[in-house]
This record gives sequence, structure tokens and C-alpha cells, in this order.
Amino acid sequence: MHHKTKPPRTHLMLPQTNLQLYRTLTNCGYGETTLAHVRAAYDLCRQLFAGCYRPSHKTFDAHLVGTAGALALWRQPEPVVIAGLLHSAYLYGNFGDGARGITPQRQQAIRQVVGDDAEGIIAAYTTRRWPELLSELQRQFEAKEVSKGLVAVKLADVCDEAVDGGWRFAPAKPLGFGLEERDARPAFLNFVSQVVGDAASELFAAVLTASDQISPAAPLINADRSFHALNPGVDGLRRSRTRARIERLTKRLVGKRAA
Repeated sequence: MHHKTKPPRTHLMLPQTNLQLYRTLTNCGYGETTLAHVRAAYDLCRQLFAGCYRPSHKTFDAHLVGTAGALALWRQPEPVVIAGLLHSAYLYGNFGDGARGITPQRQQAIRQVVGDDAEGIIAAYTTRRWPELLSELQRQFEAKEVSKGLVAVKLADVCDEAVDGGWRFAPAKPLGFGLEERDARPAFLNFVSQVVGDAASELFAAVLTASDQISPAAPLINADRSFHALNPGVDGLRRSRTRARIERLTKRLVGKRAA
């Protein structure tokens, strides 16, 4: 009797869409109140990050959902999960106000949707300069210079970057903390256990191992290093709204003269 061999499991997945995130939250025991708050945060996320992408060209909102999904799987408190969903709001979000970074007006807008606790974590994430060395981050954590919730958001951010091998599609943007090298991982996984628990460490270990097996074809690899946004439309065909209005007015004037 011939037995089919199963293909190797080359990747794991975190939620990447809002619907997958809602299901993850439900399966993890979060109640309807939390679901309503996450829904409101996701609606804000859609506004802030329309047309935005990671260095790997993965949509930015998928990365934010994945970050929140990891935090949900790690059973983090609601404000931490929501902060994961909007952790880049002040860094890269388009509020349409022409400003950059944190402003009182932007903070008020975020607080109205997610509350003070989640906004506080988002603001702290914005101003935090993450060390390259894990030993320094561990020192800061043990000295209580950085909160558990804030560190959990950073760990979830890295977890989503690794989960589908994004760092392999954009090698100019490293994972951080030296995680590209396997020798650096045992100490990192111990730190994950310390911050968010053994289950999180086990998930992270599986994610890193799976991402090692991802080897993108050369045409899929790019040199982008950071967040980027694209304007809608096609190059060569795109017209500005002002130009389009001028053309419509010109046609009307020409039509009137011809009449």
C-alpha cells in the first residue's frame, strides 16, 4: 500500500486579516467588549495605513494585524493587543494633518478610539530607541526602564516579521537582536519566556525555524529597507485632482464656445 508523504511544513501563520484576528481573539477567550474595541481600532488602522507597505511589500495593515494576533495568542491584556494593532500610528500613520510624530491633537484622536492605556503604550513605542543587543533590552526590562506591555508589543512585531519570512524577501531590513543567526536565538527565546511566557517562546521558536526554510526566488527579493506608501493610480496615467478639474472646465468652455 502506497502512503503519501506529507510536504514539510515550511511556515506558520499569524492572523493577517481583520477577520482572522477576530476569530483568534474569540478562540482565545476575549469577550465581545474587547472585540468591539479591536474592531474600532482596526477601522482607525484602515484609515491611517491605506496604501502602505512593509519592506517586503507585504501590506502594512497585515503586519499590524499579525502583531496584534501574536499578542492575542500570548493572552496579553486588551490594551496591549490594541497597542500592537496601532503601534506604528505616530511613526507612519497618515492622519491627513500634515504633521509628523506625536502631537496633542493626534494623541487625543487615538485616545478617543482606544483609551488612555493603549495610547500610552503606542506613544512609548514611538519614542523608544530599541537597542540592537538583546542584553541591553534585558537589562532595561529587569531595571523596569521599559514596561512588560511595551516589550511584548516589540516581540510581537518581530514575530510577525518572521512568521512569513518577510526578512528573507527584504534582507536589507534585519529582524533585529541578531536573530538572523541561530546562535543568538536561545538567549532570545529565554527572554521571550521571561516576558510573555513559555507558550510564546515555543511559538516564536517554531516561527523562526519555519522562516529558515523559506528561500525566495531572486525576482521576489528587493532592496527596500523601511515602510513606504504608494499613491493610487498607474504611472503615466495618473492625474492630479486639480489637473482633472482644469481639464473638465476647459472641455466645458470649449463646448460652450462651439455651441
